[in-house]
Amino acid sequence: MHARLSPRELHRLTAHEQPRPLEAAAPVDENGVARPTGVLTRTRTRLSRGFHGEGGRIPKPTAEEFGEITGDHRH
Repeated sequence: MHARLSPRELHRLTAHEQPRPLEAAAPVDENGVARPTGVLTRTRTRLSRGFHGEGGRIPKPTAEEFGEITGDHRH
C-alpha cells in the first residue's frame, strides 16, 4: 500500500515545468536560403520529440483533475 504524501512533499515532486520538445528549424531562412541541418541537430530534435513529445510523458494533472482524483470537491 502506498503512503499518502504530505502537501509539502507533493509540491516538491511536482513543482517543475514540463519540458516541451525541441522544434526543428525551418528548412529555409527568411531570405529563402536553404538552412543546413547537421546530424547532431536532427538527432537532438528526434530524441527530444521521443522523450518530451506526445506519448513520451504523462502530463501533470490540472487542479481540477487533481481534485477529482483525490476526492477534493472544493470549488
